[in-house]
Amino acid sequence: MRELVTDAPCGFLVTDTNERVLYCNATLGHWLGRPPSELADGAMMKDILTRGSHLLFQTQIAPAILLEGFAREVSCLLNVRGRDAPLPVLLNAVLRRPKDGLPARINYAFFDATERTAFEQRLRERQKESEELAVIVRNAKVGIIRCDHRGRIKRLNPAGAGILGVEPGCLPQAPIGRLLSLDDGTEDWFTHTIERPDPDCTFEASCNGHHYNISVGEITNPEEPYAEKEYSVILRDISKRVLAEQRMELLVGELKHRIRNVFTVTAGLVRQSLRNAPAERDKLVDRLHNLAKSHEILTQSYWKDANIREIFAPIEAQAGEQQRIVIEGPDLLLVPNQFKALSMAVHELATNARKYGALQADQGIVEIQWSVSDADTRTIDFTWRESGGPQVVAPERTGFGSAMIERALAAEFEGTAKIHYHPEGVEFAFSGVVRR
Repeated sequence: MRELVTDAPCGFLVTDTNERVLYCNATLGHWLGRPPSELADGAMMKDILTRGSHLLFQTQIAPAILLEGFAREVSCLLNVRGRDAPLPVLLNAVLRRPKDGLPARINYAFFDATERTAFEQRLRERQKESEELAVIVRNAKVGIIRCDHRGRIKRLNPAGAGILGVEPGCLPQAPIGRLLSLDDGTEDWFTHTIERPDPDCTFEASCNGHHYNISVGEITNPEEPYAEKEYSVILRDISKRVLAEQRMELLVGELKHRIRNVFTVTAGLVRQSLRNAPAERDKLVDRLHNLAKSHEILTQSYWKDANIREIFAPIEAQAGEQQRIVIEGPDLLLVPNQFKALSMAVHELATNARKYGALQADQGIVEIQWSVSDADTRTIDFTWRESGGPQVVAPERTGFGSAMIERALAAEFEGTAKIHYHPEGVEFAFSGVVRR
């Protein structure tokens, strides 16, 4: 019997009514990091319990033991020698009153509560997270709804109740597909959505004059894998955004129309003013048309950044069957002013190539290459190289087009630009900073 008590998986302790230790088994001694004989040689309860637990023991536990004769499942912390963290235990105690000449004593049993304490801590954290999440859902401006696989609503927040037109706190009997009837005539959109191979999806739809972004997702429950499936439906009212986009499209359409008219009128004035100088007239009108195309591309993207590749599409379209336009470079977005400057430069190069250079010959080649550094300050290195055309002779003076190419690009890209007239073909190179 003594061996059973000594080697038991729980700690046993016997004290007198003055907290003096009379006996300690090996398990408790091991937990405390002290030999049982040392504890039984004058140790007190204050040596076993942490300061906080001993204060609790003196004020509540000990009086209860002396009054009622027992204490059960009381959480305490043991003061472990050589260890910073105390050991959580559950204390049980029984008062043995004086009998047969033996003095009163108290028998204690301690159970290691490390796992239980950790579990309770996780449980408290989960409960706190659940409470915080409940507050977020309750105060969210978007509708958050939980449905079963038939679309019956299990729970919904006040915003969801407002969108569906039901009283907060009341669960409607009708399925969500009927409560939120889409204007496009889709019947039972909820069932149609969850029957897809991937039921997690987001789409936009209109209902009764409002525009919504609707997200449907399956709610997984690992603890009940065979339970009926449930789904979350999130409704975001995007009516203001959609109306703003519609107004923006109307304004952009009107802007495109007016810009087109301005360029048309300007081109007409140029034709009338330079009717006796057809070469200069055609050159200027051609530049106006290219500038108008650049404006149209930027207008379509609401004057945001545009892809550099869009600049070269007209050149490819105008190339002959045997002519080659080789374009190599990564996708790159340019801010509007840089896009316009490069577009005008490429237009001048292409015009000269068609009149005097590689694109005049049947088998001419134009190689367009660019690269962009990955540094914090992005720099672009751009090259236009012609070959296969007639022999090139450098002009005696720099024309307006060449000057515009070099100066405009150098200014917009804060770099350098230069045209080289090699006998085998024109080469244009520039490098500069790509603005963000």
